[in-house]
Amino acid sequence: MLPEIQKKFINHIFSGSDEIMPQIADTGVFTPTQRLRIYKNNTHLALTDILIQTFPAVTKLVDEKFMRYAAQEFWTQYPPTSGDMNDYGAAFPLFLKTFSALSEHLYIADVAMLEWLRQEAWLSPASDSKRTLYSAW
Repeated sequence: MLPEIQKKFINHIFSGSDEIMPQIADTGVFTPTQRLRIYKNNTHLALTDILIQTFPAVTKLVDEKFMRYAAQEFWTQYPPTSGDMNDYGAAFPLFLKTFSALSEHLYIADVAMLEWLRQEAWLSPASDSKRTLYSAW
């Protein structure tokens, strides 16, 4: 039963489905719709911030306002599939490569790929010893 409720909740967060509404108690100061909107907004803000932090050079190149727009388009099409947010953004370089708003700036996707590879290297088990070395840098 819990997995079904979780699936309905995720569907609401990313597609606006109202299947979850019967499971949300109507108590407290906020209505169920208002409470769900808080979760939805916080999730979307968190996903956007993850992409901005993971791709700082891309953010500088395209401007933060445009990056927030691109991030919204990305998480609409590619919601997280794992609870590990370190993995979120793997498809972002490919998304940027096909993103029509950047069709005249294809190098942005290449920069994003370099940043993703940096992220993977940083999080790889082999880099654990290097983290200590460079953390004081």
